[in-house]
Amino acid sequence: MGDHLIMTVETLASKAARSIKKLNKTLKKSKVRLFVIEILSSCCGKEDLPYHNMYHTYEVFKFATELLKYFKNFTPQQRTLVQVAALCHDYGHFGVSNRDWMEDSHHSFMSGISMESWASLLSITESYNEVMHIDCAMNVIKVYKKYLFPQFHLSDVESYITGIIMSTDLKHHDSYCDRLASVEGTLNDMIWIIKTSDLSHFFSDFRTHSYWVYRIHREMNGEVVPSAKYLADDTIFFCNRYVLPMVQLAKDDACHRDLGDRLARNMGIWRLHG
Repeated sequence: MGDHLIMTVETLASKAARSIKKLNKTLKKSKVRLFVIEILSSCCGKEDLPYHNMYHTYEVFKFATELLKYFKNFTPQQRTLVQVAALCHDYGHFGVSNRDWMEDSHHSFMSGISMESWASLLSITESYNEVMHIDCAMNVIKVYKKYLFPQFHLSDVESYITGIIMSTDLKHHDSYCDRLASVEGTLNDMIWIIKTSDLSHFFSDFRTHSYWVYRIHREMNGEVVPSAKYLADDTIFFCNRYVLPMVQLAKDDACHRDLGDRLARNMGIWRLHG
């Protein structure tokens, strides 16, 4: 598995800041690193979540950075937007699904949420987690905006971050896949990158992938360990339902082949247990 799974937040932040600086040389690495530390240090609303933690956040960021190489048309500033969205996509997560969010009243523990944007967004969506991620993230992005996005208006940054993070709610997966298949544009390319990266462990080596499969089940179901057959069947179903469509939507032929090969390798191993 990746060495990053035992790294400190400071080390992860340094690695992420170097990656961001590499793709946007106008940025000051020290300021970027402070931003990343703030995000990773409090990326979860609860401590010690098995899945939604800083290591998942970093893996999504790292994979999004890898996928950016297939988008030569992106400006350095747009690349930074994608990387920041990756870092913020689960910001403040409590380990609670949207379905259980209102019932469990986890929103009552939130602080720093602007109630105006919270109320307006929740009036048109049930993507409670995503609304919270966006609002919490924007509170931090506003502080670092002049260092991260000096050439963008704050409203444009918020529009991009909102559009990207809202797409990660799997309840609306089909509608976003239809949109990505039929509409060209930079924002849709960014959405594809983040939605695919949010599922990045499916494209990792099997040991890392199975580690995260176990962790998400543990976060959802407690300490109960499902059987190998259950894990295999459930993972194959999830892959066919959510991951494979993202591979099929890859525009670059080399990217399509690479993701497809990685996915096929892991699903082949699961089928031995199904």
